Amino acid sequence: MATKNIKKPLLIALIVAGIAIIGLIIFLLVIPRYNISIDGAEIKETKDNNGIKEVVATMSVDCNSSEKNGYYVCESPKITGSYSGGDQVIINTEGVSDFSANENKIGFTGKETSYKKVVVREEKISASSDTYELTLKSKDDNKDLLVYKLELTTNLTDKDDSMINAEPNKDAISGALKTIDTISETCILDEDTDPNNEIGKDGQYYIKVSYIDSRVDKQYYGELDDNFNFVTTETSCTERGADAGGTVEVFRTVEDATKRKEYLDGFTGVLSAGKSKLINTTLVRVSPNLKASEQNDLLEKIYQALSK
Repeated sequence: MATKNIKKPLLIALIVAGIAIIGLIIFLLVIPRYNISIDGAEIKETKDNNGIKEVVATMSVDCNSSEKNGYYVCESPKITGSYSGGDQVIINTEGVSDFSANENKIGFTGKETSYKKVVVREEKISASSDTYELTLKSKDDNKDLLVYKLELTTNLTDKDDSMINAEPNKDAISGALKTIDTISETCILDEDTDPNNEIGKDGQYYIKVSYIDSRVDKQYYGELDDNFNFVTTETSCTERGADAGGTVEVFRTVEDATKRKEYLDGFTGVLSAGKSKLINTTLVRVSPNLKASEQNDLLEKIYQALSK
């Protein structure tokens, strides 16, 4: 009698287990499994949002830039992957162009990343990112089944970095200054022509370009004689320094450029060194002999010419 009582619960347990196994088999084989996978991407996060599966994945590609029409343009990434659900699903896309889905395979072209070629870059560029969203929907009722977000990072190779983040060039600076209508002359200084005798020294500028602005009265072209009297001269822009228009000075570090600006800002009144603007490691100076409105106008024009 006791044996019969033991066998009955065991039999019930076996039947329940069998039903569960059969249900699992039906679930795996009959009920479709919905998923999206991108080749080369790593899953960052998976969660359930009111019955809708949400997947966040990350992926990195190299820029491999080329120069086109004044821009450095990265290769547009070709993104491939797969999905499950067959003809029972459709895929909606956001931030995606050139999308194709066929026989459970998907593919699209990523966004084009480009950087304008400038003489002085305000901030060093290291990488850029874009987000693409794919939504798997039921074909019958258009219900969301899965949302897949791809966070794509475009990194700069060493070659990209040397082009996009290139150090300022003295000839390019001079050329940019010449595009400004009020600048009549520019000159590139070296160790022999720098009136301050600072070019190339530790903590000082290694590039210096002077320029003449047509709005500066020629009475300011000159120097103090032995009796400290101001004597006007008709010397070159190399010798006139910042008084006749201004200068552009390039330093090795932002810290050195900042120290130089703070030093010059310390001169006020009749000893004023003029107005200046810091662009990364480059210090733009305009003459103290310009009106305030002219100083502001010239600083903005030079900033636009160098960095925009």
